[in-house]
Amino acid sequence: MLQKRFMEAYTFSKVSDHLSRLAKQLSTNPNSISSIPFSLRLLVDPSYTLRNSRMRLNNPNSSKTFLLSDETKQLALDIASELEEIEPIECKMTPSQKHIFNHSLLTNQIHLIWGPPGTGKTHFLALTIIILLESFLRYSSSSFSSSSSSATNSSGSKFIVFISAFTHVAIENLLIRIQRLILSLVKTSPLRFEILNQIPIWKFGDIKSPLLQSKTNTENRIKSKKTIPDLISSIPPHGLILGGTIWGLSKVLLSSKTSLNDSNVSSFLVIDEASQIPTMEALIIMDLIQSKGKAENNNQILLAGDNKQLGGILVGKYNHLNMLEGMHQSIFKVLKRRFTLEVEKN
Repeated sequence: MLQKRFMEAYTFSKVSDHLSRLAKQLSTNPNSISSIPFSLRLLVDPSYTLRNSRMRLNNPNSSKTFLLSDETKQLALDIASELEEIEPIECKMTPSQKHIFNHSLLTNQIHLIWGPPGTGKTHFLALTIIILLESFLRYSSSSFSSSSSSATNSSGSKFIVFISAFTHVAIENLLIRIQRLILSLVKTSPLRFEILNQIPIWKFGDIKSPLLQSKTNTENRIKSKKTIPDLISSIPPHGLILGGTIWGLSKVLLSSKTSLNDSNVSSFLVIDEASQIPTMEALIIMDLIQSKGKAENNNQILLAGDNKQLGGILVGKYNHLNMLEGMHQSIFKVLKRRFTLEVEKN
């Protein structure tokens, strides 16, 4: 797997650095299950994430977290129902999207959303992000105090949505869709979604979309944060939506100067175009949001893609270790196959 013919030199060095960090993590406490990296447990035993989340939720001694709790699920279902009753129509889910959201996404730590281009994946991802953000704001309502221009969070808890994809176009399209839906909700019910409208939408790195670069687009709130000092100087107290490439977000999370993966942060990682992203690259960002002693059920991962789409092309025949079969393929294809095998086994 780790041969330079599988990946470009830049990617190879990043993957090699990450594996060195994992080896160090394992060596600190080799007999502890908690020292085993999330990515390794996920690949070897896909059902681990589901069992682990349920065990933590059923354990009265487990620390209370925002994601994957009964309170959060009920809040999210209530908000989804509210969106069904208000206009505009673009803030509603289709019947199949509602089924996925109600019965699977709110109970699983990691979820795969499959769909060919044009089937509404971006719309579903944007709505899901908005519903979970609003759920967090209501869940933490006792810790918030509103003023005319801001909302403060005395508990210190944050909800961070990390958005990545294979291309800048997909990252920015999802950010744009989120912004449009929030603006539609605020125009319909300004008081109800006042604090939601204050959640900043940033992209780490340059903005590529002409629509976002246009100075005549007065409704655009998507800002570019090109350096880590620029980003950390203005992190809000309640949370944010942060888009970026896998490597860009990894750089942010690896920086000791940021607090975006501290133990008081609930993380929702969304990877669009996951059928185009190599497995090892995606696993790096998955491991990084689990760092700093966070409870694993305080993080959730959503991968969207279409494994029928052609991924990266490798010319040649290679031998693979059985456990790591297909690791040169996309994260979507690898996890879809492993989850399918787990279902068939059970």
